[in-house]
Amino acid sequence: MPQPGGPGGRFSRGFLTEEEKAKAPEVTGELLKRVFSYLKPYSGHLVLVIVCIAASSFFTLLPSILTGRIIDEGIMKRDIRALVLYIVLSLTVTLGANLIGVAESYINSWIAQHITFDMRNQMYAHLQKMSQRFFTSNNQGDIITRMTSDIDGVQQVITGTFTSILSNSITLIIAMAAMFQKNWILALVGIVIVPLFTIPTRHAGKTRWKYANESQACNDEINGILNETLSVSGQLLVKLFGKEKYEYERYEKANEKMIGLNIREGMAGRWFRVVLSTFTSIGPMLIYLVGGILIIRSHTSILIAHRLSTILAADEILVVKDGTIIERGQQKELVEKGGMYAELYETQFSKALLGETDGVSELEQYLWGAVPADEPD
Repeated sequence: MPQPGGPGGRFSRGFLTEEEKAKAPEVTGELLKRVFSYLKPYSGHLVLVIVCIAASSFFTLLPSILTGRIIDEGIMKRDIRALVLYIVLSLTVTLGANLIGVAESYINSWIAQHITFDMRNQMYAHLQKMSQRFFTSNNQGDIITRMTSDIDGVQQVITGTFTSILSNSITLIIAMAAMFQKNWILALVGIVIVPLFTIPTRHAGKTRWKYANESQACNDEINGILNETLSVSGQLLVKLFGKEKYEYERYEKANEKMIGLNIREGMAGRWFRVVLSTFTSIGPMLIYLVGGILIIRSHTSILIAHRLSTILAADEILVVKDGTIIERGQQKELVEKGGMYAELYETQFSKALLGETDGVSELEQYLWGAVPADEPD
């Protein structure tokens, strides 16, 4: 019986054999072309996946923007119609994003399954052409793992890694565009935190890759033990030489190591999520800090006035009636709008134009020409 790490085994050599490491292909244009050749038959479906991801990312961000409209135009203005409208829009957009996400997941899974289907068929056909020496000189567990676990890993890359990278990239671009449109200073602060995510991600990736390699090697050994001892010929040899206890201990040892590796791999991911969550919390805190400093140092003044002459140069004018904001904007905009502010404007300043100075300040009279300016000395 072949021993762990002996000829034909891979237990002590890691995920790749020494021969495989020596013959590992370099990442060249030809290799990438070969890899993407598996995607070529499904290029139409792949384009549809990208469109779905872009649409889902866009619709996922819209509720945040609509929430601002709900507060500013619905609650603050006490406008029931606007409040209901933006709430319904937000719910509709959220539902649409979820439905698009379901469609994207289905198409993505369909592509991954068909690619693995093609790869399994090609690999099986290739193995059928190999010589008898190939099967006698290689561990059967390795061959089975290549046909099962390794190809399943390709499927996970397509359905998980590829989709996540694409979705996160598109979401980041759309979010940055929306943030710069609102406030470029806070947008730059938000960008500063992005590179910090690469630190825990890179470390966790290396750690999980190490454990994944060891787990794969251990899985190869377990497959080899099962194939060698549970086949008809294997069982005959085990019973003939009375090796039942030895083979049980051998399997138990490999199985115990697999459990330990799986636990360590899972905990490595857990600590990664803890660090990632910490960095995620830093971003909003920085934005709150910078935004608060900008507001505190902006020297914002709030004036409550009945005489419009005191607020003519205000950056924004709010017209309040019965405790409700009914109009907001700058002087020129509100006058052209022809609402309540325009009526007050005409009422107050028409007195100065007609020479009715009762109740009209000298400043207002001067602004409208009722009082001549002092002659310079």
